[in-house]
Amino acid sequence: MASASAMIYRPRIMAVDNVQLFVSRTIVDALDQFYADWIGFERYKHLNRDGTVVYRGRPRSGPRLVVNAVAPEEASPLDRPPILIEMFSLNDFVERIETAKIRYTWIQGWSFYDRKLVLYDPAGHRLELLTIHLF
Repeated sequence: MASASAMIYRPRIMAVDNVQLFVSRTIVDALDQFYADWIGFERYKHLNRDGTVVYRGRPRSGPRLVVNAVAPEEASPLDRPPILIEMFSLNDFVERIETAKIRYTWIQGWSFYDRKLVLYDPAGHRLELLTIHLF
């Protein structure tokens, strides 16, 4: 069994099915950097002829993030609920994004462990990042 420090902890998309995003073709590269390099998703399929990029997290068979590149007038981030993503550690993630000057805010629930990190991707989609503690 591999040690915990040697394991790569990919984020998990908290959804029942694939999450579909419709974004302008002009920002696909910025989204790729955001979701693969900053969030930590694995690039499953790169931009292909039909204009989609697919990312997957943990488990590899779970829901995927499907980015559909469309004309700018067809892109609309405002008509969808937030994307929930489970991270291994929010504190480690905050340290990384602060160096890149990515803006975020915290939402605190009733308990100490009930908190989310809220940020927006380059297309304007709201992401809520959380950790799940099993006691």
